[in-house]
Parts: sequence; C-alpha cells; structure tokens
Amino acid sequence: MLGPAQYLVVYLLYSRTGFLGRGPAPVPQRADGGSVPVAAIAVAQAVDLAGVRQLIDAYYPTQPLPSWDTVYRPASVLGFYSAVGAFGLLNFLLAWR
Repeated sequence: MLGPAQYLVVYLLYSRTGFLGRGPAPVPQRADGGSVPVAAIAVAQAVDLAGVRQLIDAYYPTQPLPSWDTVYRPASVLGFYSAVGAFGLLNFLLAWR
C-alpha cells in the first residue's frame, strides 16, 4: 500500500538533492547501501546457502503461495517475493542515474 509513496519520496529526494562535488548524494547512497544486504539474503535464500531459508522464514514469515505454485521464490526480509523485485528495480534505477 505504501510502495508507490516510497517510490515518490525516494524519487523526490533523489531528484532534488544537490550533488556535493562528483560523488553521489547521501540519500541515494544510503538507499543503495541498504539494497546490498537485502539482495545478498535473497540470493542466499534462492540457493539455500547453509539453511538460510529456515532461519529467515523463522524471523520474517512470508505470505503463503497458492497450491499450484511450486517454485520457491525468496522474499528476503521484505515479506513478499514481488517486493524483492520492486526494491531491486528501484535501487538499480537509483544507481544507474
């Protein structure tokens, strides 16, 4: 429900934040830094590295999938597997700019 608002806030902060020298602005830099652990956990879940699926599912339960869907989709710490894709896309676009 708050996803579109998050996109808008991050976009406004990124587009209106002035650059200090040639480095990236502090807000997008922190957002990109936050995407690294989320992506690392999602990759570790996808390959089930050292039983990380059970560990993450214990602390961050995911939404139940339909009975016809038998493919495992990592949700990382975001709760929904689609949120991982949206979060990754947002951070990719910020990093690419």
